[in-house]
Amino acid sequence: MSEQHPALDGDIEAEIARRSPDGGEGHHWLRELVHRILPGHHFDPDTMDHTANLAGAAQAAIQAGVHPKGLPFFAGCRPHESAPDNVVLTYAVPVVPSITDNEPASTVTPTMITLAAQAPQAPDETELTADPVLVPAAEQTAEPASAAEPEAQPETT
Repeated sequence: MSEQHPALDGDIEAEIARRSPDGGEGHHWLRELVHRILPGHHFDPDTMDHTANLAGAAQAAIQAGVHPKGLPFFAGCRPHESAPDNVVLTYAVPVVPSITDNEPASTVTPTMITLAAQAPQAPDETELTADPVLVPAAEQTAEPASAAEPEAQPETT
């Protein structure tokens, strides 16, 4: 049994949890960030822009040795135990351990997350690609342009 890499023995969830400073839930790497609420300000986590935190969570996951395979998401908010004017924001990143990743080119990067947030389409209408270019679902084709039929060449006699 590999103590350093439990995923090599098939225990992917243990590998993910071990690599997250804030734990893991199944195939999700968790990141908790403390947010200070300024006196006299109202805080609503559902209306705040989470883009920078989502991109940061993905970057931290990559640095921890797991590869994001989908868009990170805001997983919740709770009061901070010892600081009443702070809240803890939790972000979840769907990941696979890098040591078992057979498709590393499909890793979702912080740049992809930032571009997805800037895209005018709803997230379910946009596909992340590895280059990192966002392709609206309506413009996707079944085969890449390089695989299209070659142009007919005139016959020579």
